[in-house]
Amino acid sequence: MAGTLTGIGTGPGEPEFMTLKAVEKIRASDIVVLPNKDKKKCIAYAATKKLLDELEAAGQGKKCVFLDFPMVQNSATIKQAQQNAAAEICRYLDEGLNVAFLTIGDPAVYSTLMHVFAFVEEKGYKTEIVSGVTSFCAAAARLGITLAEPDEEIHIIPGSFSPEEAFALKDTLVFMKSGSRLEALKQFILKQKNEKHLDFDFYAVSNCGLANETVCRDVELFDAGSGYMTVVIIKNRKQPEEKHYKFFQNRLCEMFPCHKGEGAPDPESFNCLFCYCPLYAMGKNCGGNFYYTEKGVKSCINCSFPHKKENYELMKAKIKELL
Repeated sequence: MAGTLTGIGTGPGEPEFMTLKAVEKIRASDIVVLPNKDKKKCIAYAATKKLLDELEAAGQGKKCVFLDFPMVQNSATIKQAQQNAAAEICRYLDEGLNVAFLTIGDPAVYSTLMHVFAFVEEKGYKTEIVSGVTSFCAAAARLGITLAEPDEEIHIIPGSFSPEEAFALKDTLVFMKSGSRLEALKQFILKQKNEKHLDFDFYAVSNCGLANETVCRDVELFDAGSGYMTVVIIKNRKQPEEKHYKFFQNRLCEMFPCHKGEGAPDPESFNCLFCYCPLYAMGKNCGGNFYYTEKGVKSCINCSFPHKKENYELMKAKIKELL
């Protein structure tokens, strides 16, 4: 009979994060497959090394197979590597050997393992998944925080997703697999804090549970070079308090923003409350930057006075004067 392929989540890297079921399945395997051709850089191997050494000492040693999964953007290259890995695993399964495929975190979250499984399952082999502790749950435990209250959402954001799109989502944001994009993420978060005056809780945990673990709670001090094994968590985002009756935007308007260029307000603070200016009827006394055309028509194309957030009180005073 053919062997069984078992995908095992080893957790974020600390050996103690492995579940009892993961340990049991590794003990029962004949072959251990690891997703890195470089043994020294393989975090899943480091997480299980103590267990594998104990099994070796007890005469139950496992053959470890290190497979190459290149970290590249080329989808064809990635798919070929996954197919090559599946083919090698199938050869062991055909020999009746049980294969344990180890992966950090949980196999269901951004894991190469699931793609390899798809190829193996297509060929009719038996497979099984053993869940593991995710890096963001381990990071939250390390920080002593809750990821979300019962009425809140949690969004897991990969490095390929733009920060602008992420910050449009509600409640808790968890950024994973950002790697080389951490610097851009840091600069975007700083802009939200310093220029947009957005209030939030910032957390970052790198290499959670490992000897070189670092924890940061201040985006200003965050080391954007902390690497691939970094989880960034943004919580409790709050817009600065505003009196919303003074400000309104209609971004669905086909003319938005209807005043652009020099002197016009930033689109983020463009006020649509006074869309059709009530001061138009005041003629020359409106206080805006208008001019009269050759036909004697008052043109307000260069005037953005009513669209500036800070001019609400002045607009109210002018309207009172007009009435």
